[in-house]
Amino acid sequence: MSLAYGTFEDATVRITVEIDNEEFRVGQTVSAEHQCRTGGEFDKGLLKAEFELDRVILLS
Repeated sequence: MSLAYGTFEDATVRITVEIDNEEFRVGQTVSAEHQCRTGGEFDKGLLKAEFELDRVILLS
């Protein structure tokens, strides 16, 4: 299994996401104009928080 890393952000927060490449094609771009549904595990450490996504569905 290989992993990709990215960020999700809005006006209040920026968070790192870890995505299994089997769930999200390498090179696929998602921008602020796209809507997506995600599922996975939220991992909150002392210095940072991260989503470990096991599901990404592009809605638009």
